[in-house]
Amino acid sequence: MAKFCSNCGKEIDENADVCLNCGASLNKNNVKVNNNTGGKKKGLPIWAIVLIVVGAVLVSSVVLVAVITFGEMRDVVDRAKEEVRDNFDFDSGVLTGDIGDSLRGDDFNVTLMDASIYESLGDGDTLYEPSAGNVFLVVFFKIKNISDDEVKHISPSFASGYADSEFVLTDDLYEYDIEGVKSLDLSLKPRESGEGYVIFEVSKEWRKFEVNFKDFYDDDDMFIFTIYQNDIR
Repeated sequence: MAKFCSNCGKEIDENADVCLNCGASLNKNNVKVNNNTGGKKKGLPIWAIVLIVVGAVLVSSVVLVAVITFGEMRDVVDRAKEEVRDNFDFDSGVLTGDIGDSLRGDDFNVTLMDASIYESLGDGDTLYEPSAGNVFLVVFFKIKNISDDEVKHISPSFASGYADSEFVLTDDLYEYDIEGVKSLDLSLKPRESGEGYVIFEVSKEWRKFEVNFKDFYDDDDMFIFTIYQNDIR
């Protein structure tokens, strides 16, 4: 701790009685003491810093858990959708397949033989064209009556579809002979099979189509076939 002469301001020895610079007599009244130690600024207390750090860690943990949970839930939903599409559920009676697959229910064995896209159907007086921006999607089925006891009547009304998740009914065009196949209007005796087509009018921009064949003789059976536009020759 430095001492200074109050008369001339010069620094003096701590034990001096007289200022060697001006000769002034020194006592407690004419001595200035400099108690300046640098005066450090006070920061946040430790408890506040700890509280901030703990809060930041908790917030980060909550955000991380939320992100992980959302991702896991989305994965679960996606896996569930795939299981419904790829597997036969004996409880719900839903069978799924693609072009070329045969699905066996209680009364019918249903095969989706093929699918084709047409800009128009027929010619001359029988020419029929879809609405602007649309095309005809023609789906060819082979159906076998696998029951033992009765004749089964089948019509295009057994089928419906979803074009990129938009519900689509079959078009009521039955008079055309398409690729040697007639409309799906069949009466099948037990163990008898037949072929037929159903027609859907869809947007030219469709990418994925799900055609549903409903067994109205057995409310539990639903046949779902998935068709992708890129898979159609």
